[in-house]
Amino acid sequence: MVMAAIAGALAAGAGDEARAGAGAGAPEEELYAARPLTPEGSFTPGIEGPACDAEGNVYAVNYERQQTIGRVSPGGKAEVFVTLPGKSTGNGLRFGRDGTLYVADYVGHNVLKVDPRTRAVSVHAHEERMSQPNDLALAPDGSLYASDPNWQGGTGRLWRIAPDGSTRLLSTGMGTTNGIDLSPDGKTLYVNESVQRKIWAFPVKPDGSLGEKRLLIEFPDHGFDGMRCDVDGNLHATRYGKGVVAVVSPEGKVLREVGVLGARPSNICFGGPDGRTAYVTEVEHQRIVQYRVERPGLEWLRSRERPSALESDPVGWEDLMPRPGFEGWRRVVLPSDPPSPRNPWSLSAGGKTLVAKGEGIKEMLLHEKERGDGVFYVEWRFTGGPKDEYNGGVYVRTLLDGKIWHQAQVAQMPKRPVLGDLFTDVPDPADPSKPKRVEVLSAVPNRARPPGEWNAMEVTCRGRTITVWVNGAATVQWSDCPIDRGHVGLQAEFYDLEFRSLRFKALDGPR
Repeated sequence: MVMAAIAGALAAGAGDEARAGAGAGAPEEELYAARPLTPEGSFTPGIEGPACDAEGNVYAVNYERQQTIGRVSPGGKAEVFVTLPGKSTGNGLRFGRDGTLYVADYVGHNVLKVDPRTRAVSVHAHEERMSQPNDLALAPDGSLYASDPNWQGGTGRLWRIAPDGSTRLLSTGMGTTNGIDLSPDGKTLYVNESVQRKIWAFPVKPDGSLGEKRLLIEFPDHGFDGMRCDVDGNLHATRYGKGVVAVVSPEGKVLREVGVLGARPSNICFGGPDGRTAYVTEVEHQRIVQYRVERPGLEWLRSRERPSALESDPVGWEDLMPRPGFEGWRRVVLPSDPPSPRNPWSLSAGGKTLVAKGEGIKEMLLHEKERGDGVFYVEWRFTGGPKDEYNGGVYVRTLLDGKIWHQAQVAQMPKRPVLGDLFTDVPDPADPSKPKRVEVLSAVPNRARPPGEWNAMEVTCRGRTITVWVNGAATVQWSDCPIDRGHVGLQAEFYDLEFRSLRFKALDGPR
């Protein structure tokens, strides 16, 4: 999956910092202020969806005419992405983790899937008993949950669609089920009822079935349509008729309401380079509007989750765990730091764990073989310190004299950079004899596991791009690395850490 790069680092002089993402000294952006993304009337009154792909494009149904799915770039350029076959007409959209686009086809009683590369449309699930599949939620195991309202009868049901396309009826006798989403841990399914103006919370059982529902919140006026969770578990629910998106906490408290420039918002999704842009489909003016929020959407985070390269392809990896004599490894001190008073590095019994006793220490341990494109895989855990915080790092494309380095941060600290951030000292183009600090800050929420538990990190170098992956998700990507070769290694800095499973896999040229 190709991630859109987080904004390029700001140029800075020697000793200054350049930050990507939330830049130092950057003007504070305006939050919750809606503005149009597409022109008025660019969609039909059936505008719904929406969903974002990994490159930041927004998809919504019924662009220009019924039965289409439109694709809109982050800059607002729109096109027909696909026209659905027969009489099929889309409503809710969801992207699977492999990039497949799932479509609730309310006319054909289907959940369709669209191949993002070929644009081929096929039936993922068909259930003639459905009134009309309306909106979709994607579970961690790849199954889908679908709301199924009967508008004439004022009732609704819920369905589960397994990854193989088989369907299972989960709940009957509800009101007009509409917006639907799962909590960040996947253990709670939220469903709203448009006409009854209620949001319900269902516990999700291990087999995917649902427990007894509880009322999360009820509103005295105006209906609901679609809704999505953010990474904190807050629900962003469109209030059809009121012209706002209500942000509701997991405890059922309304945190705020956001005006969306039209009375009839139909659904919402999150995207942008950091997952903090909300896109709302709005029926009154038949357009998509957008605004910035404080925290990323859960669906955006899920789009960055993937297995490690080691899990995906375990063949061809070089074992870099040090031997008892540490042959092929070198202790290196940054030019700006004093030499360490003692050797912090040792191996545990059996040589399976590399121990870094970091108290009073600040240095690198670099492998002496120079490397080009490849993936450096490391597992680590925090084992001791004065507080439940720690600091360390994983190096790639680093020179043996320590003057040029690229460090993926292994840290849980009060200030940035923290776990999953990338920061470097590289030559300043204005004066190559001086270093330029570059920081690329992750927009992904903290992925650190508790002290004492093992974490996994991969740092991938390919061409000018460095990507950091932590515990199941890509956290940052920087596409302006000026160094094409260097050394991999680890950092000891003040705290006690342990490392294991050090591996490297060489890669071919850019893909």
